[in-house]
Amino acid sequence: MCFVGYGSLVDFDNCKSVQSELDRLVFQSHIVLFMKGNRKFPVCGLSSNMCFMLKQCNLEFSTVDLLTKPSLALYMRMMHEPISAPYLYAGGKFVGGYETVCTMFDSGLLGSIVRLNSHK
Repeated sequence: MCFVGYGSLVDFDNCKSVQSELDRLVFQSHIVLFMKGNRKFPVCGLSSNMCFMLKQCNLEFSTVDLLTKPSLALYMRMMHEPISAPYLYAGGKFVGGYETVCTMFDSGLLGSIVRLNSHK
């Protein structure tokens, strides 16, 4: 059994399947934002702000709508607890959630940090 969320258990094969999907998505694009909605139509304020920050840094990024992938959303929430969506990945690695990305953006380092990570 594999813990996937508050009181939710999923069998090991399903966890492997969700991890495989996550791996595929983070390696499909250099910079990936897992969010609620998509870059053209964010569904929550945090996702909208995260898109804004990435655009302000002239970063090319893809988005994954977690509202259409509930198993992936629960799995990521478990992996990054207590951080909730949105989640930013670059170069296949987790960069941070909203607060971390805001701190990087406010310091003027977001663009360079994400570019550096996305080319590893």
